[in-house]
Amino acid sequence: RHIDSHWSFTAFCATRRWLGVEFELQVLLLTEIVSTGYYRVMRRHVDDEPLREMCGLIMRDEAGHVAFHLDRLAAAGRPVQGVLAIFWKLQFWLLGHAAATMLWVNHAPGLKALGGTSREYFREVRREIGRFVGRLEKRATGIQS
Repeated sequence: RHIDSHWSFTAFCATRRWLGVEFELQVLLLTEIVSTGYYRVMRRHVDDEPLREMCGLIMRDEAGHVAFHLDRLAAAGRPVQGVLAIFWKLQFWLLGHAAATMLWVNHAPGLKALGGTSREYFREVRREIGRFVGRLEKRATGIQS
């Protein structure tokens, strides 16, 4: 059945536009990070080779988008120490978990049907968020990842 709209997508669009372009870019980045975790779990559990390949292609595509955001944020000179850095990381992790929860609420049946669990999914999400934050910190301090 074709879905023309969904409440979560409508809320997502309204919120990101209301809070400005920087917030919108961050939400898009977090969506890509969270989706990577989702497709990694799906690929791990699916037996169908074309579907596994599709997951790999999506993850490769998301990696390019995430790399773009990494470059953009590193070039913006985000603080890596002090209160502003702590606040930024905290809000990034919180919004990342909010995005992950939204994806899980709307798409859990697909992963569960394949044998995926919420624990496995959220572990992948935490790994992806942590990897991104770590790479950003290395870039900001001049260490190439």
